[in-house]
Amino acid sequence: TQSTWGLKVVMAKGMPSDAPLIQPGDILISWNNSQVDTRDDYSRLVELSRPGDDVKCVLLRGDREFTYRIRMGAQVTEQEFNAMKKIISGNFTPSDKEMAANVKINDKKHVVWGLVVERERQKGTPKGIGISDAELKEAMSIAKEKIAKIKPRSGLEFAEVVEESSAAYQSRIKIVMVSQQGDASNDPNRIVVDDLLVSWGNQPVYNLEELHEFIQMSRPGEWVPVVIQRSDTQMTFQIRIGTQLKEDEMRLLQKVAEGDEVTGPEFAQIKALKVNDKKSVMWGLTRIK
Repeated sequence: TQSTWGLKVVMAKGMPSDAPLIQPGDILISWNNSQVDTRDDYSRLVELSRPGDDVKCVLLRGDREFTYRIRMGAQVTEQEFNAMKKIISGNFTPSDKEMAANVKINDKKHVVWGLVVERERQKGTPKGIGISDAELKEAMSIAKEKIAKIKPRSGLEFAEVVEESSAAYQSRIKIVMVSQQGDASNDPNRIVVDDLLVSWGNQPVYNLEELHEFIQMSRPGEWVPVVIQRSDTQMTFQIRIGTQLKEDEMRLLQKVAEGDEVTGPEFAQIKALKVNDKKSVMWGLTRIK
């Protein structure tokens, strides 16, 4: 239900038995750094998540603030979900087949796959160090305004190209610019210009519109598997989704917006930060295969 500060938890379903429970009466104030004021806000944000995603949420309980990391679940257990995925891929065992056959999907059932407390703190008055109360209030307002403009970015730019195959013409997605990786060309541990994109997040990609939808469904800080083709070789990378800002800049915005201590230099940095929609910063990259 809606409350003065956020959304009140009225029931906590499907929590792991060994987890620090979210309790009825807790107030949900943010979900993945997005403010939650209404049930519509909450429903929209949940729909952007997928089973297995890690989600950060902040709740108030009396005068204490809890930051939880929730591993999104589904109407089934993680083991059942993985068994069904194996059946679809064609690489499964008899036990996977038996488990998948017995799965019953009930939309009224909620199973959370993981839950940990990342931080617990006494909720107090925001504090400015070397700045006035008015400047502190301005800093928090600026930070929240800039966070609202944040969008997921891959640090890559793409172009759609048409290639002639033995049978017909086919559309392919080519990488035309790579940010935040240096200048090394043809490095097997990096994505480079002219690499072809085969799949994003385990989904094949056929056109730019589809790719952009996949990217917008990602979250800053999320690791996404990406398959690249270079000449006759396919390589699998994990990209850590970024934003229009560097990760340390984003963390500063979050720190100030959440009411932590703010210093004079941080206030100046917050004011100077520009969220440029034309900028794309990748937060991490690793080759896994």
